[in-house]
Amino acid sequence: LYRMLQRWWVSRSIPWLKAHGGRGYEFIAQRWDESSPATQWFLFVVVLAFLTRIFGLGTQSLWLDEGATWAEVHDKSFYQLFRELWSSDAAYPLYHLFLKGWIGLVGDSEAMMRLPSAFASAVAIAATSLLFERQPQRGFVAIVMITAPYVYWHAYDAKVYAFVLAFAAVIMILR
Repeated sequence: LYRMLQRWWVSRSIPWLKAHGGRGYEFIAQRWDESSPATQWFLFVVVLAFLTRIFGLGTQSLWLDEGATWAEVHDKSFYQLFRELWSSDAAYPLYHLFLKGWIGLVGDSEAMMRLPSAFASAVAIAATSLLFERQPQRGFVAIVMITAPYVYWHAYDAKVYAFVLAFAAVIMILR
């Protein structure tokens, strides 16, 4: 699938972007050609996993724990959330501070509150697949993680868990 999509990208998308993309095409094409195969694989899996997670983000209303996150973010100012970074009683203060800024930019709909978790889940999947050196294993791990219920469930949750999964996967890659 990866090789087929890569051939499609080179034969169909790049010529279209070259004809319609303007000056940004050269920059993107040059960066893509200079990037390593591992970086290209990472970006491919992030896009693929993210596309599987954005459908239906806003179809359900917020669950009880997501509602608590919404209330925490709406009821407190940036200053209060920043002070909670040093509080031993606060749960997930950095996530709440991030989410406060995020919903300030894009709004507080169900889909927008869940979008960062969907992206973090996609990064976790791509980083985990990079733990394997050979392409067949990478593809298998990517498919298994994309369809794994636990990973999928946390991608649709406006909570910190997908970020923790992504952070752990990236730390494993860097080591």
